[in-house]
Amino acid sequence: MADMPAYGCSGAPGSRKRHRTLKRKAPQEKKRLSYAKVHRNEYGENDKSSRKNIRRNKRFPNGANRRHAQTALAALLGSPDDVRADAVEERMNGRRPKR
Repeated sequence: MADMPAYGCSGAPGSRKRHRTLKRKAPQEKKRLSYAKVHRNEYGENDKSSRKNIRRNKRFPNGANRRHAQTALAALLGSPDDVRADAVEERMNGRRPKR
């Protein structure tokens, strides 16, 4: 029996494959890890409202950034002008986008 490879090893000498033994987790530990992975309802409110509000809070700043870019680029309509183009570019890069 001493000549047989350990459980999970390939058996070839010098092999790098090893079987990792997994410890069994207690139900309390599983529950704690499960709660640590859940990111949706960290706000202390109803889970149904969190589903809607998280998406809404991601949507509003992106819309504000698009509106800001749209109004800045609207100044470029008409005949091309280097001075206006530089002013618009400075305006676009001068403000940090909302998150």
